[in-house]
Amino acid sequence: MSEQWAVGPRRPDSVTAVDGKKSARERLLDAAEVVFRERGYPAATVQDILDSSGGGRATFYVYFKGKADVAACLLERRRESGSEVLATLADTRPLTLQEVRKWLERSLQAWDDYRVLMDAVNHAVADDPRAAHSHWAFVEEMVAPLSRRWTGEHEAVGRLRATMLLLQWERLLWHWLVQGVTSYDREVMLDAAAAVWLAQLEDLLDGPPADR
Repeated sequence: MSEQWAVGPRRPDSVTAVDGKKSARERLLDAAEVVFRERGYPAATVQDILDSSGGGRATFYVYFKGKADVAACLLERRRESGSEVLATLADTRPLTLQEVRKWLERSLQAWDDYRVLMDAVNHAVADDPRAAHSHWAFVEEMVAPLSRRWTGEHEAVGRLRATMLLLQWERLLWHWLVQGVTSYDREVMLDAAAAVWLAQLEDLLDGPPADR
């Protein structure tokens, strides 16, 4: 993976010194982010999370069923901010190629910042139904602002189109930023994605053809 996508400074190997006001659950989640960054999700274990947090196994299982459950809960912490981001784009007027590109660039940067979490979620979704449901709920909240004019008999089609648009973008970023299996030029990729998104968004935000 290119050096330009290196994550920021490494966090401490342990989070036992975090603010004492944080709950045991939050300390475990913070520790899991550290562990996933250090070891990668597949190699990380519950014991690694306990060692990093200073917590006990009994406490861990009060809050989580296992490692995949932790990844699902980490994703839930990002759900509110994620839906707000797309709502901002949906409310932008006029909707120009430049504005869409700016949003995609912010989205790309967020993926780069949270690539460890995104990788963990992708693994967890394959391992645990709770993680899969959590991710789908995240997607549904994200796309809701894009399809809000598609109501009644058109609602399902609008949500499906918005979902396909978002998931295609997610998979591209996962292969590029997380897995490092492609080598697109950043600027070329953003230009191409912005053109696709603008065309699709204009159609989505106008509502069903019968309502225009």
